[in-house]
Amino acid sequence: MKQRIVTAIGLMSGTSLDGLDICSVRFRHSANCRDANPSAHRPWSFEILVAKTFPHTSEQKGELLKAHQLADADRRTLDRSYAGWVVEKLREFGRTHPIDAAEVLGFHGPTLFHDVEKKISVQLGDASIIAHEFNRPVVADFRTADLLAGGRGAPLVPMGDTLLFSSFDARVNLGGFANFSRDENGKTIASDSSICNFALDRLAQRMGHPFDRNGQLSAQGTVDKVLLKQLEGSMDPFTSGVALSREWAEAVALPLLEKAELPNALTTLCEHVALQLKRHLNSAQRVLLSGGGAHNDHLVGRIRHHLPGTVQIPDTQTIEMKEALIFALLAYLKKAQMHNVLKGTTGTGFDHTTGALFLPS
Repeated sequence: MKQRIVTAIGLMSGTSLDGLDICSVRFRHSANCRDANPSAHRPWSFEILVAKTFPHTSEQKGELLKAHQLADADRRTLDRSYAGWVVEKLREFGRTHPIDAAEVLGFHGPTLFHDVEKKISVQLGDASIIAHEFNRPVVADFRTADLLAGGRGAPLVPMGDTLLFSSFDARVNLGGFANFSRDENGKTIASDSSICNFALDRLAQRMGHPFDRNGQLSAQGTVDKVLLKQLEGSMDPFTSGVALSREWAEAVALPLLEKAELPNALTTLCEHVALQLKRHLNSAQRVLLSGGGAHNDHLVGRIRHHLPGTVQIPDTQTIEMKEALIFALLAYLKKAQMHNVLKGTTGTGFDHTTGALFLPS
């Protein structure tokens, strides 16, 4: 069997704004056809060569939290300065692994705006600067093309889930928001399911901690049944195919949680996350759990309690780098002119390719 081997780098900064994940990965796949459907190129496999997280400083994180409120000129300045910071960290990363081995870079910066109805999604960080500085093609702005095609612009990881983690019938990422993909009757279905670390971190910070390490704070409280019902009710508008946003979180979910007593709010939120996953994955027999929330022992325990199947947590590197790993894959698929979005996952109803390709000048 003819095989294609390619190295790509994924750069990811998620909703929780913890920092920038950089992951250099080697992909292998069948290269016996020119089909745009990457499933026709199975089997796919990956090897993480080197990966590192560069935390945002507290000052930088505060600046990013307010970035969506900036005037256009100020936001453009921050857009370029953040790209400069990414370049600096990527150079540091390159000291342990040569960046010139990468065929393409996939970059997803912090999301400032995401409005499905207006078909607008803005991520911070000028990708053209990164492409110029490293003389490498960069794929970024992954959400806009999907929005214009009639999708919700999220979630985008299901293509990677299907190709790289096909031994599981459901895959969950516990990031700023919890989201999942599951296989059903030969199709992949995906959705956000609830707010997660975006709120857990905020609540932990109100208790004087940067985050809820190992779920120790969540384990101290009790479930507030009134709050739990309110959180469930906040999801009522989203009967299926939900793409949650920071705007929704700040307007709806956070005000509910911040009125509740601590640490009960943390405990109740963990219960809410687990129950929402049960709602979507009650028939799943093998579930893969990743993302920063997979380090929260209390949250993981509640998910295992509610889901009927086996819940498996991968090695620490895969937990922390799965999204960066998959954005490296999505960038490669874009450059190779293959589909990187599955129908039924974002709402477009057809497989297609998203992302903007920035070429070095």
